[in-house]
Amino acid sequence: MGILRNEFSWSKSRNETFQSCPRRYWFHYYGSWGGWDWQSDSRTRQIYVLKQLHNRFAWIGVKVHKVLEELLHQLKKSKSLPSYQSVAENLQNRLRQDYRDSRDANYRVRPKRFMGLVEHEYQLPVNNEEWR
Repeated sequence: MGILRNEFSWSKSRNETFQSCPRRYWFHYYGSWGGWDWQSDSRTRQIYVLKQLHNRFAWIGVKVHKVLEELLHQLKKSKSLPSYQSVAENLQNRLRQDYRDSRDANYRVRPKRFMGLVEHEYQLPVNNEEWR
């Protein structure tokens, strides 16, 4: 793979971000650039890690979309789908593993591999029932 370059570009969404808050624009598009690399400086790494955080509601949405995407690919390939039970168990296992990875702050070591949750990063109190 070639070298990634953060070259200037412009779009409607970039313009809206810039208009709402130039500092947010800088952090989002430039300050976090390269933070996935273990050799990046600590500030860039920190900005990148924080940019990648999700709250528990967005996290579930990301996981559900990923499972649905995989199901559609499987359907296209084999014309059959697994049972609802196996899909639900698969999703639950993924969520549990992600929860443990976030709780253990694995996203700080490998932010491209592990998803971090805002609730863990900022030690927000969430009772066990809300995690179920």
